[in-house]
Amino acid sequence: MLHRLITEVERRVKVKKTVLKPKEDKIKISMSNISSFPTATPDGDDLILGSQIDVAGTPHTKNFTVQSIVDKVPALSLGYTSYVALVSQTGTNAPVPTVLHNSLKAAVTWSRQSNGNYTITAASSLFTANKTVLFLNAGHGYQAALPIYWERTSDTTITLNSFSDGEIEEGSFELRIYE
Repeated sequence: MLHRLITEVERRVKVKKTVLKPKEDKIKISMSNISSFPTATPDGDDLILGSQIDVAGTPHTKNFTVQSIVDKVPALSLGYTSYVALVSQTGTNAPVPTVLHNSLKAAVTWSRQSNGNYTITAASSLFTANKTVLFLNAGHGYQAALPIYWERTSDTTITLNSFSDGEIEEGSFELRIYE
């Protein structure tokens, strides 16, 4: 066992090989006491040491940024990516979202097509059939009690229909794409 450990250490750090006699030499292997390090709040570009498994199943020690781990958490824990916003629309302008959360894999743009008709367009094919769900309301707009309808019209477009312009004021909007 000791010989395998030494061989592995030599292989990884390419040190000069020495012969150890376990009965005669005393070897002490120690690790850092993690509780002796100060506590800190990490930034997104700080690094965390971890293991990444390759296609052959071999683990490799690597550095990961805090942000790269955070980006994976929503999809791993919830089973979907999402886009959450408060949306307002006035006059003949396109709806304006105040984005609260966005874990989508592509950018989305909002546009006005005609009176009460708006589209959300993704930069790539995000809106998968039978896996795209949308929850929305008009907020406290002029006719907030009237419904707003939505339709997934393609893998890149969702269409919203209300009765007329100016009806959406800080409406809640949550788009989920399930995996």
